[in-house]
Amino acid sequence: LRCSASEHGGTSEFASRLIGQREVVHTVLAETRKPSEWKSSTTSSEQLRIEPAVMASEIERLPDLAGFLKLASSPDWREVRLTPPSGPVPGRTQRPGPDEPPAKESRGPPWAHDDYRDDEHEQHEQHEEHEKHDAREAHGEGDEFTIASSEAYVAEATASCQRCHASIEVVCIHCESGIVSGHPLSRFTVSNIQAMDESLARQLRPWASFQEVRDPDGEVSCFANHCPRCGAPQDDLYLHSEPDDPFFNIPRAAPGSIKLTPLAGSVRLSGDEHFEVH
Repeated sequence: LRCSASEHGGTSEFASRLIGQREVVHTVLAETRKPSEWKSSTTSSEQLRIEPAVMASEIERLPDLAGFLKLASSPDWREVRLTPPSGPVPGRTQRPGPDEPPAKESRGPPWAHDDYRDDEHEQHEQHEEHEKHDAREAHGEGDEFTIASSEAYVAEATASCQRCHASIEVVCIHCESGIVSGHPLSRFTVSNIQAMDESLARQLRPWASFQEVRDPDGEVSCFANHCPRCGAPQDDLYLHSEPDDPFFNIPRAAPGSIKLTPLAGSVRLSGDEHFEVH
């Protein structure tokens, strides 16, 4: 869907690179005339160029509810338009009726339990108390963070280093529920983290390979996993974007492939959220 740019390209550049490039043939016409002749001659030539299939500026100007979709079963991207649902919004907590008992506190993501079934997933909506708390955290005055969650986890998996191909541990932040840009959302991961609060930074210290990435001016551009063997930062594009990537869909990951460590309290951060669309 529509996304914005920033000083270093931002999400729109990321999306343009993800969609890929195309070969375009340009026909060039040239007209020449000699001083001794009245008539001119025209020649044409073809030039093959490699261009982005969708430019970042096009993604920034997409209308509401319009975007590009790629299915795992198809190699091509499709231009799509979404229609808002007429019923209740998925992921938004419904207030219990007067005769209904309050929701029980969860000791971890419901889908991580052995007795979890896909057809029960609607029962695992966010707790209203968490939503209110996260909304206050996400809308603090002058706040630089766009995401807040009090049900967040560090997700650990293994992957091959994108440079030396050694088997390494990689991590990301997974939220069972939270507030994203003022809206409640459930079961999402965060990539391309650009900023985090002190609570999250402190709790991530045991994962020493998840470090800051600095631009040529020495400013922090994002946080990323680093290979402990060769030191190369690992691009989140290759950890979250395709079905074979370790963090593509954590709730549906193979048993034992993801280890979840709960984070204490509420955490705030800014980055790109990934979630399953039903």
